[in-house]
Amino acid sequence: SPADGVWRVSSPEPRLVVVQADFTAVERAWDARWLNLMRRVALRRVWTCAARLQKWRRPAWEAKLREPSGWRIAGASFTRLGFWKGATGQTRFADGDGRLHPVYGADVLYTLFFELDCPLMDGDAVSLTTPFGNVLRLVRQEDSPSPFIKVNQVGYSPCAAHRYAYLGGWLGTLGAWEPSETTPRFAVVDAETRRTVYTGTCCLRPDPGKTADGTPWTGENTREIDFSAVTRPGTYFIRVDGVGRSADFTVGETGLVTAARTHLHGLFAQRC
Repeated sequence: SPADGVWRVSSPEPRLVVVQADFTAVERAWDARWLNLMRRVALRRVWTCAARLQKWRRPAWEAKLREPSGWRIAGASFTRLGFWKGATGQTRFADGDGRLHPVYGADVLYTLFFELDCPLMDGDAVSLTTPFGNVLRLVRQEDSPSPFIKVNQVGYSPCAAHRYAYLGGWLGTLGAWEPSETTPRFAVVDAETRRTVYTGTCCLRPDPGKTADGTPWTGENTREIDFSAVTRPGTYFIRVDGVGRSADFTVGETGLVTAARTHLHGLFAQRC
């Protein structure tokens, strides 16, 4: 059942809880039983029917995930529920010899965005019960990197004229994420000494607009974090008021060398 899927829960910022559900392994195990039975009385290539089985089953699962009344939350309450599904790869099923074959379909990751009525504090615990009976537990940890603060994890060169990070997020059907403050302040913190080395304000970037068919280029209202003044080599992270901290990153020549080697290796391996 969907309850046997892979479930993940996180909190990118204090007013938001994100749940991700991956039913890929469940679908393949369920279909394998039926396909093995069908192979005994039908052709060996009946694995092509697996995509049709998915199309019959997935809408019911999705409808349950998207229904707010099917979720129960303890330790907090949510005001809005956003939803999005994205492909993680092409679906593949085994034939009678155990070889994997692609079918017309995609493996899907479902993401739910719970917008809370009150922000979580560091150490607050939340328990969510899914529509399929799973109990997911989360403890808000301010020191966990937030994916809403986007840094160059390969590293920044101290010789570059500018160094930027970005603040933004997208909540599926809820649209662009907005921080609690219009112009939140940020701090660049030395990861070893925990000393703040630079502070500034996150500035909203111009709207990139939409494509010819009306699709937004990014779906986010992106804010720019300019820390070009930080030139001393070292390991740092960025902390944004009301959001949290970023992943660690370095200022030094190592990142530049890594990027150059990766590009050169790509040119060598992909000769055509």
